[in-house]
Amino acid sequence: MNSSNAFLRSMTAKKGRLRWLMIAWIFVMLLAVFIDRVNLAMAAPLIMAEFQLSPSMLGLVMSGFMIGYTVLTFSGGFLVARFSARKIITVVMVIRSAATIVTGCVWGFMSLFVTRIGFGLAEGPLMPAVNSTVNHWMLSREKATAAGLYITALPLGIILGNILSGYILESFGWRFLFLAFGAVGIVIGILNWIILRDTPAEHPAISLKELELIKTDYNILKTGNPGGSTFRQLLQDPWTWVNAAYNFFYSLTFWANLNWLPTYFVMARGTSILKSGYFSALPWFAGLLGLLVLGPLSDKTGEKYRGNWMAACQFLSVPFTAYAVITPSITISLICFSISLFFIVGSMSVGSALIWELFDRADVAKAYGMLAAWMTAAGIVAPYLLGFILEKTDSFNMAYYIFSGSAFLAGIIALLLHARERSLRLCRVQMEASG
Repeated sequence: MNSSNAFLRSMTAKKGRLRWLMIAWIFVMLLAVFIDRVNLAMAAPLIMAEFQLSPSMLGLVMSGFMIGYTVLTFSGGFLVARFSARKIITVVMVIRSAATIVTGCVWGFMSLFVTRIGFGLAEGPLMPAVNSTVNHWMLSREKATAAGLYITALPLGIILGNILSGYILESFGWRFLFLAFGAVGIVIGILNWIILRDTPAEHPAISLKELELIKTDYNILKTGNPGGSTFRQLLQDPWTWVNAAYNFFYSLTFWANLNWLPTYFVMARGTSILKSGYFSALPWFAGLLGLLVLGPLSDKTGEKYRGNWMAACQFLSVPFTAYAVITPSITISLICFSISLFFIVGSMSVGSALIWELFDRADVAKAYGMLAAWMTAAGIVAPYLLGFILEKTDSFNMAYYIFSGSAFLAGIIALLLHARERSLRLCRVQMEASG
């Protein structure tokens, strides 16, 4: 451990860039997480055939992960406040990876469903812990850019997962897929304990110059309480609920694509499993570009514009989400799915930065967990809803029309969040004027 700290210190001493190395590590860790996330989506046709699952049963299995995930995401921020982000991330990575290994040993619908719930429970506190860490390490003017960088692990993980999983499935079968990725995840969990710290002051490799820079970064204490808000206070804040509604409605399309896009290309477009991996990877590559473009742009234009950026992203995704399933051309369908995910995934970095602006630093992990629970609740609804509609209509179309409407509603809600941003910005100006 001392040698690793010396290496980090030698890399960052002159430029004071340890905080960006922490972002790089979080990216690597999340990349492994999201590669693992798509394994079930890629293996779905094989699992359906082996266990004789109907589309609605498969949708319920996919929702099982989100059932468990939502429960502990909601309370994950409070667990972080109690035990520390570093401990939570390390434990999460080890336990979720063990659950991945167990997934490769299931024997039927019920065992698969229960295992996916356990997998979701294990991973639930991860993102509140990550957001708490990033919020302590990054400067205010860097946060959306940092979020855009580490969230790129999501679409990149899906891209690599779709392609890599396709080869593993064809060469070794679906059970080996889960066993291999589970083993890798356990190693990453151990490395996280060595590399990461909750705050800059706790890291032995940070320079005094960088530490002072982060400590003096301006942050409004909105509650007047350095310990942050209680659970009841956050529940009573109307803006918690407005933000929660935005997270739910905008993410329905995201979860539908994450769980069903490879199967969509197999069932609706007639591709092979391997080709479905390539086709599914392209829209997620567009989502990666969205993160790299939209996060930095929102930082450059100032945080008062983030609500408007979020609204624009949702409105622009609507027609492309619907037309992706209408067009008879698979090429145009790919283009439409890609443009839709460019805006939907790209808006995630802006939305994360907005949470850091709307809530006290001490409240970020708590608020993020509560808000992300609504995003993950959409992850329960979307896969099952799509599977149910597919089973009843033998078509994906109606589900994607519903998801288009939900994105439009999310855009309207984002405009309300912009009004809150303007109010807080005025408060900041008044505080600076009064000294």
